[in-house]
Amino acid sequence: MNTEREYLTNAEIAFSNEQYETALSWYKKALESSPTDIYALSRAGAISVMLNQFEDALRFFQKAKDLDPQNGDNFFNYGNACFFNKNYHGAFESYVEAEKLGCSEDVLPRLYYQMALLCSMRQEIKSALIYFKKCEDVDETGMISLSSDMISEKLKLYMMDEDYANAEKMAAQLIAADPAEFKSYMVYFSILMAHQEYMRAEKVLQEANDYAEFTEDDHFALVLQQAALYLAQADVSDENGKDAYCNKAIDVLTKQKAATKDDFEKSCQIDLALAEAHMKNQGFDQAVAILTVLLDSSSAGEKYLDASIDKDDIQGLEDIEQMLSEDMMEIQEKIENGELSDDYGAMAPEAYDENGNIVRDYGNLFSNDDGVDASGDEEISISEPFDLPVEWREKAQFTLLSCYLAKDDFASAKTVAEVLKHSDNKYYEYFGLYAETLCYGKTSDAPEQIENKYAYAVSFFKNKMFEDPNDTLAVVFRARLYAEQGK
Repeated sequence: MNTEREYLTNAEIAFSNEQYETALSWYKKALESSPTDIYALSRAGAISVMLNQFEDALRFFQKAKDLDPQNGDNFFNYGNACFFNKNYHGAFESYVEAEKLGCSEDVLPRLYYQMALLCSMRQEIKSALIYFKKCEDVDETGMISLSSDMISEKLKLYMMDEDYANAEKMAAQLIAADPAEFKSYMVYFSILMAHQEYMRAEKVLQEANDYAEFTEDDHFALVLQQAALYLAQADVSDENGKDAYCNKAIDVLTKQKAATKDDFEKSCQIDLALAEAHMKNQGFDQAVAILTVLLDSSSAGEKYLDASIDKDDIQGLEDIEQMLSEDMMEIQEKIENGELSDDYGAMAPEAYDENGNIVRDYGNLFSNDDGVDASGDEEISISEPFDLPVEWREKAQFTLLSCYLAKDDFASAKTVAEVLKHSDNKYYEYFGLYAETLCYGKTSDAPEQIENKYAYAVSFFKNKMFEDPNDTLAVVFRARLYAEQGK
């Protein structure tokens, strides 16, 4: 008996010193002396989970259950071993049994917390929130309920449920729970910005600057957010206020630009933000100058297309688009003649799921799954310029295109739009095609070709509406094209 106590004492000392493998070996020695010691079994199982030794953990906890099958704590421990081993069904069954049998006061809040996590993982938002409420109700000390982990999880659930009022409360609590955590301030700031609570958002940024612990990268993010706040405030201000806020954004970004001139990645981000600030302040020439340099330097001297794209490639792409245009105009003509329905669901081939509900496959109407477009030719892809990440390059092109359109420089805008329309970002793709069509109408003196170009673009967006009747962007850009044609 004295030997077992010695083993347990040594195990506790090792555990308190975070020497977990040593602690586990002492618990195992204690179990060799007393195989039915439920405390030693539970501790050995818990450490095994920490060391990712799940089979051993399950074995320890299973033996504890066998020895005391009416103790809910043993089932909770076994459920945890299942949970961390990603056996969620086994975890759920064990947690349910633990609740039925009853758990000790310190275990019950943790049981409900784990149940909430399981529901959250299944995106059962209401159930997860109920279990978190149960956790709060039985958590007498508040140690779990006030933890950053629980608050963060509830914040995520409220955001998923679009309950932004409670999400905002959780964001504020997240800061209160750990006022030194920089990311918590950024979460709260983002929620306030989304609801145009700009004065409160500014206060949060100031508190982050005053109280949070942040790295150099965090400080850089803070500067970008400050500029974003100024630009958002410019949008809701009168003309004088707009100029003042835009100038504030430009000033803070220019200072940061000087501090990060040797960091290419940060410098690119500053350039993108500066260009947006100048554009919002009607400084289109300044924005164009910044973006042109940025795009030139990021693509090894090629202005917008990689050097591997030659004239034959471009001509091949135009040929494919011409064939697609003809196909889409034919579809449009059949719709107008009544040969095809304009009901965006009615044309889709029907299939049925296991419950007898109709399932429509929109993709087979206009494209194949083998990477070949409706014309039968292989898709042409634009080679990616190096250095600048794709999303930044496309944002630069989008801003540049917007500037050219604002300047009525349709020839330059058309050049950028021809590239942007191949983006994987749906809005950029749609805006690129729309802008290209608009610019073609402004720069071409061939009415028939202009009409064909508009017909192609209208058919493209109608195609997208066939594929997804809820594609509101396709509706918007199709309407814009009709408006341009006076329809």
